[in-house]
Amino acid sequence: MINNNIISLYSNKCINFHPGILPEYAGMFVYQWAILNKEKYFGSSIHFINDKIDQGKIIKIKKFKILKNDTGLSMYLKCLKVGFSSFKLVLNNIIKNKKLSVKKQNLKNRNVFYIKDLPNSLIDLKKRGDYIIDFVRSGNFLPLKSPSFQPQIIKNIYIYKVKLLKKVNFRNSNLYFENFKPIVRTGDDYGIKIILAKYKSGKELEYNDWKKLSKKINNLYE
Repeated sequence: MINNNIISLYSNKCINFHPGILPEYAGMFVYQWAILNKEKYFGSSIHFINDKIDQGKIIKIKKFKILKNDTGLSMYLKCLKVGFSSFKLVLNNIIKNKKLSVKKQNLKNRNVFYIKDLPNSLIDLKKRGDYIIDFVRSGNFLPLKSPSFQPQIIKNIYIYKVKLLKKVNFRNSNLYFENFKPIVRTGDDYGIKIILAKYKSGKELEYNDWKKLSKKINNLYE
């Protein structure tokens, strides 16, 4: 937070870029929440800074479409891209001494996302399949490390890429293999095919690694 004594010295001259749509997505890592909340569109906001977090008047909001293959990282990069173009436009108008078009935030629609609200990194296999898909891609920041949660099926087994399968014959098990790739049962009896998983060391898991983990994974359903 910038001290209010400093903000008051520059009344209506302090501007911030926020990687999210205000007032609905205030707080931290909101681009990840947009995936978890199944938003179809997202974007960035340029707003004046006041003495409250992300509550200043809106100068400009620019949106983009969320794609099915978007990850936490790609969402963040898209926010930066549209935010940069918006900031450039706003700064050009300021330089040209043009009056900025601003509007007050409707704080009735305000949602604030805090670090404490982030989901646990361990994947809950009893959840619906579509939620698990979104959970994995929202926490995927490859080739970087996620700044928040990192989806894990078991502690230190990191999951980065999965696929939802709606017709899987699990028989009497919760784990099935197809082309040497593991498929785990979801809470709605769909299957999650794990395409890319790595140890903490960065080494990718192979078929024999998954076979050794079979018992541990089946125990997750008890």
